Amino acid sequence: MYTIENEILKVTFDEVGAVLTSIIDKRRDKEILYQKDPKFWAFQDVVMFPILGPGKTRFMGKDVEMRQHGFLREQTLVAEQVSETCVRFVFNSTPETLKIYPYDFIFTLTYMLDKDSLKYDYEIKHVSMGRMPFMLGSHTGFIINSKAFLETDVHSFHPLDKDGLLLNSMLWKEDSNLKLTKDLFKRYHTIVLNNHHNARFILHTGDGYLIIYNINAPLVGVWSNSEGGDFVCVEPWWGEPAYKDMPQDFAERNLVQWCKKTEKYTYSISFKKEK
Repeated sequence: MYTIENEILKVTFDEVGAVLTSIIDKRRDKEILYQKDPKFWAFQDVVMFPILGPGKTRFMGKDVEMRQHGFLREQTLVAEQVSETCVRFVFNSTPETLKIYPYDFIFTLTYMLDKDSLKYDYEIKHVSMGRMPFMLGSHTGFIINSKAFLETDVHSFHPLDKDGLLLNSMLWKEDSNLKLTKDLFKRYHTIVLNNHHNARFILHTGDGYLIIYNINAPLVGVWSNSEGGDFVCVEPWWGEPAYKDMPQDFAERNLVQWCKKTEKYTYSISFKKEK
């Protein structure tokens, strides 16, 4: 386990998957991050790479299958404590990953604290010839209660069909203050919002916090277990999970990211006390 902290936040990570395991608000001595409950969600955070959604696809003409949201979540990353407020995780492709993802790469995720904000800094480096296709995302759960809502100004979303496949974009007609009830997730399962213009995403947790997301990913997923669990995930997606009439070949799928040498992605989350 690795920890970074300042006068406001104390954040703990596991090098397996480079995931968050705790965010303590030192102002209130209060846990903000969802603490896993196998009954509703056995995880609390997932770094998604190199695929989003189901892991069955095709690379370079070869059919492969990996775990949902990719294999990085199962790997032990090399961790470096850069400073009291910064930790870096690195993973290099291995002979085992090359069997299902035929690209040599170096994946780096750096977490940094700045006052009440946590910044995610991703670097994906392709270390062989040609271009490397991939997807990237974050799947972090925060504690909410029955009063929680998501404030957003998006205008369109992708509904899901009965098999959970994304359909074509439609007008988003829900209220801009979206009440995060279990009934909502029974209706939508996962809410897939288009983020064409860096939309506003502010999570009102219902227990005294505003969680403000600064996201420049093309899609944002909003998910919770419709059967229970006091959490919600607001997820940046650089890529698109399984959708209707999707090509078998990964490289031909919607919103695939391409890396020739190095690509960088960032987003941040701020934790404000509600007035």
